[in-house]
Amino acid sequence: NELATPSVLVWSRLVITGGDHHRLHEEITISGGELKHFGYSRIPQIGRLQGLLDKAVAIEPNADLLEILTERFEKQEDSIRAAINARSKDRLRFLENTLVRRRDSEIADLMNILSELERNVRNELKVDALPKQMALPGFDSEERNQIRKDIEALRLRLERIPEEKKLEKAAIEKRYAGLTDRTFPVAVVFLVPDSHMGEVIS
Repeated sequence: NELATPSVLVWSRLVITGGDHHRLHEEITISGGELKHFGYSRIPQIGRLQGLLDKAVAIEPNADLLEILTERFEKQEDSIRAAINARSKDRLRFLENTLVRRRDSEIADLMNILSELERNVRNELKVDALPKQMALPGFDSEERNQIRKDIEALRLRLERIPEEKKLEKAAIEKRYAGLTDRTFPVAVVFLVPDSHMGEVIS
């Protein structure tokens, strides 16, 4: 659809955070709507906003035009901010499944790493894998004690792995919990149809 009334486009920095305000995603969003004499009407279709922008031609506004557009913007600022926040909520809903998949992938990767560590430690502790040199006459008591300490350290490490799995899984889940969107407007563009130039200025 062609532009029928002066409108405004707002680019914003969207930051999605999880638990402990951990930043999970960041992008630039666009929102906008019709800036009427007595109200603001959001244009929710991003494709339409982009289409209007693609057809626009940059001009240097005169003082009268800029004053009128600025006045309308200030009067409708609350509605414009509400539209910006609505766009952020739309993006958050869209990204939720993506973030859930990323969370599950991180958990799976970590579990695989710790399971591999667990297998390696168990192999180290197998009787047939233990140093048979301990029984040889050339080993003194200090060397035997060191080997025993090493074996005990491996056993303790093995015992900690199940708890470590729980703690690491909980940490990742917390990081992705309580998704919150934060929006920071960074740029504004006014669009004025040719047919309204004289009307807006008058």
